[in-house]
Amino acid sequence: MDTGLDQLIAAFQIFKKYIRHGNKSHPTCCDHDKLMVMVDPILVSEEDKETLEELGFNPNLEDSNFYSYRFGSC
Repeated sequence: MDTGLDQLIAAFQIFKKYIRHGNKSHPTCCDHDKLMVMVDPILVSEEDKETLEELGFNPNLEDSNFYSYRFGSC
C-alpha cells in the first residue's frame, strides 16, 4: 500500500510535466488547510487530471491552479 508521501510524490511527478507553464520559482502555496500547486489545469491532460483527483488534488479553473485539503491540512 502506498503511503501518503508516496501519493504526494506521485502527484508532484505529474505536476512536474507541466511546471514549465506554471510558477517555476514558487510552484506551491499554502493557505490555511489548503495546499495549492501553481499549474494551470487547462494545460493538464484529462488522464492526468483524473489521476491527480484520485491522489487528492482538484483543479481550480478560477485561480488557475490545483488544490488539496488532504495534503494541506495541519
